[in-house]
Amino acid sequence: MTEKKPPLDLVSRAAARLELDNAQNLPPKSQAAPIPAEPKPLPTAPSIESPAPQSDQASAKPAKPRPAAQQTGSTVELDFVQFQKDGFLTPQFLSSRIAEEFRLIKRPLLRIASDARHEEDSINHVIMVTSTHPEDGKSFISTNLAISMASEQDLFVLVIDADIKRKGLSRRLGVSDRPGIMDVLLNREGSISDVMVRTNIPNLAIIPAGREIAEATELFASQRMTKLVSDVASRYKDRIIIFDTPPVLAASEASVLAAHVGQIAFVVNSGATSKRSLAEALRLIAVCPNVHFVINRMMQAGADDRFGYYSY
Repeated sequence: MTEKKPPLDLVSRAAARLELDNAQNLPPKSQAAPIPAEPKPLPTAPSIESPAPQSDQASAKPAKPRPAAQQTGSTVELDFVQFQKDGFLTPQFLSSRIAEEFRLIKRPLLRIASDARHEEDSINHVIMVTSTHPEDGKSFISTNLAISMASEQDLFVLVIDADIKRKGLSRRLGVSDRPGIMDVLLNREGSISDVMVRTNIPNLAIIPAGREIAEATELFASQRMTKLVSDVASRYKDRIIIFDTPPVLAASEASVLAAHVGQIAFVVNSGATSKRSLAEALRLIAVCPNVHFVINRMMQAGADDRFGYYSY
């Protein structure tokens, strides 16, 4: 049997060599750092890209909802898997029933926008999505409408979150903490391009709501807003601009923004929106000549009924 050799003592040899080099006035050579017997892992801060795993002991706590988007610089990566789980339209799922429904919803809007595209002062490609009351599904409709329109060939879509208090669209798309439309209106040196966020849908960009302020209605009614919308509408004739606004009877911003758009997609909650409240809301946005209705949450009449909520 071969005799086992004792392990090399690298630390002692390095120390002896260092003493010899110092005695000869030679510069010290690189040393091998001692390896601790039981290395402790360095603490790492959790990030969006790699969330820290939860322990088994924490499994009893309710899991936080998975983010639908991840931010990377000036872009946001929409989580299409989570979108589909939440019932939203995705670019990879364009053969679904919901995709067919939004094909019907967007077509009259696009037709009116296209017919007036060559008119100098036309704003028919600027569309507002609103409803009568909260919880009518307004942000659900505006998000899906934007994704559906962005699937068109050679059509760019810019969606703007003008619901400053709730920021439903900004939260869904993962940009609620970024500067937005309010910051541009407050800063006269600012520009829309400064707050525009691109997505992993090539033809879709977002402008978040931005900071929440009490004077949102007054800013939307200002000459600054009129000039801003006019500049965006005239500069981007080849794209659709969608404003997601607060419900008409819940906040005053919607009635002011109606004067800045060429079309309105009005979401009606089937079985919940009364005729009286609908008539009152329509009176407040009567300044816009083109109003389309999207009936949301309608029960199917039968098994052969392909599209569950849509009316125009």
